[in-house]
Order: sequence, then structure tokens, then C-alpha cells
Amino acid sequence: MSRIGLTTLVLLLAGCSATVDSNQGGGTIGVVDGIVELSAIDTRFDASVIMADAGEPFLIDFTNRENVPHNVSVYPRAGGEAITIGDIIDVAGRRTRVAVPALEDGAYLFVCDAHPQVMSGMLVVGTPP
Repeated sequence: MSRIGLTTLVLLLAGCSATVDSNQGGGTIGVVDGIVELSAIDTRFDASVIMADAGEPFLIDFTNRENVPHNVSVYPRAGGEAITIGDIIDVAGRRTRVAVPALEDGAYLFVCDAHPQVMSGMLVVGTPP
């Protein structure tokens, strides 16, 4: 994906995330020092877009903030084979780390496998200009 195309995608996702899925927490978060922090609360993620650098593996530091089972997994697209699957956590305050391998530029999907219809977001890989 070109840098202009990737930047356009990020802007569209950031501006429209609330209308894509009304049960989404919204917001964009980025990987810092190889880690991105993501939480689940009220059966939604606290961010709808994760930004990551291409070719760099990272960890998702995932916290479940309610007593409902949640996890985070990464897929190339809806219905695709999982790139990585996180452990299901069903106790408020528990955390897990999910290793995401180095990925090529592009858009990927992150999902709670227990609630895929209402808990999903976009993982945008690449460095915007």
C-alpha cells in the first residue's frame, strides 16, 4: 500500500470509526517501544485503530476491565486464518500479552473472538509520512 493510500485509510478510519461500529470505543493508538496497550470494557475495545510499523513485531498488552470473557486476535481480513490468537480472559483486571509478528504494509483486523460482531478494529501497518 502506498504511503498516500495508507494515510488516506488512516484518516478515513479515524474520522469514521464511530459510524462504522457504534459499539466501538473509538480512537487511534500506536505501538511505542514494541508495545501497544488495549483494553476491553462494556463489551468494546477502547480503541478502534492500532498503528504499527511495517516489518516490526510487537506486543498487544491486553487488559479485560470487566467480568465478561474477552481476548484480542489479529486476522488478515474477516473470515481469514488468524495471524495470532490471544488467550480469553474472563476476570476484570486481568492482563495478557499477545505477540504480533512482523507484518507487511496494509490493513488488518483485530477482533475479540468471543464477541466478533461488536468488538473489532483495524490494525494499520506502515509508516505514514
